[in-house]
Amino acid sequence: MGKSEPSRSPVIAKPEPVPSRSKKKVITPGRVAAVLIILGILAIRSFPQSPNLSVLASAKLTDTNGQSISFANLRGKVVLLDFMASWCPNCKLETHYLINIFQQYGNNITMISISQWYQETDQTLAAFKNSFPGANWTFARDTANLWTNLRLIDLPTLIILDKQGNIKFEQGAAIGPITDTMLSTAISPLL
Repeated sequence: MGKSEPSRSPVIAKPEPVPSRSKKKVITPGRVAAVLIILGILAIRSFPQSPNLSVLASAKLTDTNGQSISFANLRGKVVLLDFMASWCPNCKLETHYLINIFQQYGNNITMISISQWYQETDQTLAAFKNSFPGANWTFARDTANLWTNLRLIDLPTLIILDKQGNIKFEQGAAIGPITDTMLSTAISPLL
């Protein structure tokens, strides 16, 4: 007998991992933030800046007491416009801050809450106003289509106009809640 060859164990090759085509993407806070930033940039580019008082100059509304409001007569005054609706939870929350602003600046500014809800009646709007003791400013329905003409998209939206009728502050609910401190900071320099 001859020399025998040492026995060799068969070499088993490990299979190469096959890349999975169904790998799940993980949604992380960073990815969500990136998408929101991109959407925000697109929104800013898609919606032109709101026009100044020229859109409002010929607008007329009637408040819940039947009194006529002519925006042409508001020149020379600081004006706070509150676009809201009586059914809106954020509008109700914001009204508490507006009461504080009215108590602080009521004699120096004109405040108008304008309901943009197409089903709002003078009665439902007056009931909304009366449910907030201290909400003693003007409330009116948007019968002049200001919501559309100003290209607003958030509810509520607050706009502050300077004495020349230029928009100096605009914030809607999508940006975040508005506080009386924020409004004071915007109003004080305009007086």
